[in-house]
Amino acid sequence: MRRERESEREGRKRERELDLESARDAKQAQIDGWRKYVATFDRYVTRLSSLHRRKFSVAAALAEYETRSATATHFEREPFSPGEFPEGQVKARKYPAVPWGKSVFAFRGGPVLTGVLLAALVSAMGLLYELRSEARWWLVAIAMAYCGVFVLVDRFHRGRWEAADKRRRAAFADQEQRRRELFQIHDHEHRTMFAGIEQRRFEEYQLLEAENRAAFDANEVDRQEVLAAAKDGALSAIGLICEAAFPIALKLTPPADLTSAAVEEHSVAYNVADATHLKLLIELPDEGVIPDRRAEMTPSNDRMRLKEFPARARSELYVSFAASIALRYAVESFRVVPFVESVFTEVYVPSIDPATGHPCDLVVAQVLISAADLSAVDLERVDAVEVIRNLGGILRAPGKKSKELLSGCNRDGMTWATDDDEGFVIPHGLLPDSPPFRTTNRHARPDWDRQALFSSREAQSAADVAGMTLEPIRAADGADQGLDVFAVSLVGGVILFIVMIGVSFTSLLTPPPVAKSNAAPVAPNVQGGPSVSATPRSFGRVGNTGGEGVFLRKTADPNDRLRAVPDDTKVELTGRTKTVGSAEWSEVYVGEGFAWIPSKFVVREPSKRND
Repeated sequence: MRRERESEREGRKRERELDLESARDAKQAQIDGWRKYVATFDRYVTRLSSLHRRKFSVAAALAEYETRSATATHFEREPFSPGEFPEGQVKARKYPAVPWGKSVFAFRGGPVLTGVLLAALVSAMGLLYELRSEARWWLVAIAMAYCGVFVLVDRFHRGRWEAADKRRRAAFADQEQRRRELFQIHDHEHRTMFAGIEQRRFEEYQLLEAENRAAFDANEVDRQEVLAAAKDGALSAIGLICEAAFPIALKLTPPADLTSAAVEEHSVAYNVADATHLKLLIELPDEGVIPDRRAEMTPSNDRMRLKEFPARARSELYVSFAASIALRYAVESFRVVPFVESVFTEVYVPSIDPATGHPCDLVVAQVLISAADLSAVDLERVDAVEVIRNLGGILRAPGKKSKELLSGCNRDGMTWATDDDEGFVIPHGLLPDSPPFRTTNRHARPDWDRQALFSSREAQSAADVAGMTLEPIRAADGADQGLDVFAVSLVGGVILFIVMIGVSFTSLLTPPPVAKSNAAPVAPNVQGGPSVSATPRSFGRVGNTGGEGVFLRKTADPNDRLRAVPDDTKVELTGRTKTVGSAEWSEVYVGEGFAWIPSKFVVREPSKRND
């Protein structure tokens, strides 16, 4: 008991330790989630005002443009991948052996019958000394004849079974040989079909690659024409390059639940005034892109808290975001068309005029930037607001009462860039760092199910040999169908031998004859006693089975079958009944002994009294 209590205490202690460890893990996971959220907030806020921080040089941009014009782009050519034929082999099957079970001593009840026969023989040998001479030799002759017949019949039965089993094995071997041959035939057919499919796939691949090469060559011609025309000052070519480059994907991930607008929702319009001057108009989302609350960790660094983001700080961050995105678009313009000398950028926010209630454009930033001035600035280390002010740009002061800025762009002459370049035919590879030429490689997906192929070979082989296994074996088993007659003969000999032993017992127990006496017999004195009569025997017959008969059971169990008897078979009722489940069973006596059948299949006959 003490050990059990200590074990229980240790178990409770381990459970408490596991609970504490689980609680610590859950708390640490929560803290890690808070830290990740705060890191996302800090990264987003920092990136809003640092979009312009990219390395830029006019000389490098011009050199890259020349290289881009002279160097052909490429497409990712996917090599042809031939399919692999699924190898397979016929799985060897085990011979469905039929065990030797036709002997008299092998069926159910054989051991009991053997014991009964041995006991009968021992009893008969003991009775030889008590019987009359003629009965003694009669019994010995019957026993010897029965043993001889039993040995001969059993040996004959075993020989016939061995012959049938030999035929079964030969039939199974022939079937297996045929199955292997059929498998090889199907395997050859599938290999031929597989080779044809692979050849068609390769031809399709060559045609597709020829189409890809032709499309790539045509794209190269168009691309070089556009780049050369833009370098020569063609306004349409410069506009086509701007359409391909704008809008820029800023790839900013805002913290969840702290912003009501997305940075990627901004729009860009461009106007190529002449070959050396470019105008950009950028429409920003409202101040919803700025988080309305600040996320930070507590001094203990184990909890996150959200604090209100001051309105003035949000306005300053928004102005810094507008200045940074204006510089970013100027940098990208000089990168894609480096021979443009200046870019005028205006950033505005759609708003409502409080005086009239009509929509208006609230200008946030305006700046005219030359390529030389921008190249002289280290964009990776400067603040966007300071750069624009130093370059003579104008920024809207933070706060609601800041001075209005007048627009410097004519909206009618601007072309709004589309995200999917819809309505424009733009050759691939106009921009720096363009991805490979996009092609279609359908040949990389062969329409060939290897597993289905192997399964079909197995299925076809099995279908072709259907019946080739059962029919020869059934034909061989036909030789065993008459062997039950020999079993019945042996059982009949056993019954005859037991009957002869009974006759011998009867002759032994018969009293010797008594000498006659002249005295008159004395009648017994019976005074008013009841008359003695024999107990009536109850008989019945099998019925109510619809002509199908019924099985005799050794016990009141549906599965303990002995043999089947037809309708109108006469049985003697012992009077014993038993209920198993919801069925009632009756015990009956038949020629070979007692058995059980369902009571509903017993039709009782009127009882007869013996006088």
